[in-house]
Amino acid sequence: MTSAPERPHVVIVGGGFGGLTAARALRRSDVDVTIIDENNHHTFQPLLYQVATATLNPSDITAPIRHVLRSQKNATVLLAEVVGIDVANQNLTVDEGEGRAGVIHYDYLILAAGARHSYFGHDEWESMAPGLKGINDALEIRRRFLLALERAELTDDPEERKEYLTIVVIGGGPTGVELAGLIPDVLRGIRRDFRRIDPTRMRVVLIEGGPRLLAAFPQEISDHALEDLHSLGVEVRLDRGDDAFSDLILKGEEIRELAVIALGPYLHTRRCIEPEQNVSGVRHDQPVARDLAPVSRRIAVDFQVL
Repeated sequence: MTSAPERPHVVIVGGGFGGLTAARALRRSDVDVTIIDENNHHTFQPLLYQVATATLNPSDITAPIRHVLRSQKNATVLLAEVVGIDVANQNLTVDEGEGRAGVIHYDYLILAAGARHSYFGHDEWESMAPGLKGINDALEIRRRFLLALERAELTDDPEERKEYLTIVVIGGGPTGVELAGLIPDVLRGIRRDFRRIDPTRMRVVLIEGGPRLLAAFPQEISDHALEDLHSLGVEVRLDRGDDAFSDLILKGEEIRELAVIALGPYLHTRRCIEPEQNVSGVRHDQPVARDLAPVSRRIAVDFQVL
C-alpha cells in the first residue's frame, strides 16, 4: 500500500481582510492552508477611528482568527512574525517569540501583511504624528487625545491650554474624514465632564495633500463631506501636496513635544494625528517587504484574475 501524497501547502501571511478572504476561498480545495500573523486576532480596520476616539473598545472590532476559521478543517493558524523569505527554497523564517525562530516551507505563498503609513523619508515624525492602521495605533491616539484634554484642564497657562486643545489630522481619505468628523461629536458628549475647559472649543484641523477630500469617490461625495466637516467646525486645508510635509517642523528640545505644522498660519498643537496618506504614502508592512523590496518596501506583482 502506498501512502497518499502530501497536499500542496499554501501559506498566507496576514490575518486581515485579504488573508482571511484567501483562506476562505481555499476551504474546499485539496490543500493545507497555514495563516501566520503576529497578532492572534483580526481587526475590522474601518472602525479603528472609533477606538481612537474612545467610542468603541478594541474588543468591539476584533475577533480571534482561530475562531473565524474554526470550521475550516484544512486551515491552521500560527501566532508568529515573518522575518524573512527565502524565495529560491520556498521557505519562511518566523520569529516565534521568546528567542525562538522557525522555518516553514511553502508550495504557494500569499502575502497579505497589510500596509503602513509612510512619512516620506522622515520617520522621525512618527513619534509626533502616529498613524492609524492597527489596534495599537488606535490606542496610542486615544491615549494622546484623552491626555490632551486632561492636561488642558490641569494647566493655568492660556497658551498651553490652547495648544492642548488643538488636534491636527493629516490625510483626507475615509479614515481621516471620519476621524476629524467624529472628534467634535465626542467632545460634545463629554462637555459636562470638565470644569475648567469647554471640550467643544477644541480646534480640529484636517490637512489633505490633494485638491479634494475622498479622492477615490465621486466629486459630489467629496463636496458633501467638506460641507459636513465645515458644519461641525472642522478646519479643512486642501491641496497641500507632498511639499506640505516638508513644512512639518519638529523643533525637538526647544519646544519639547510640540509639533508645528507650517501650512498658512502656524498651527501649534501637542497632538498631531496622522491616520493615513494617499497611495504614494502607503508602504507594505514590515518585515515581509524588507527582503522582497528593501528600498521602497513595494512589491511588484504579476496580477491576473483566474
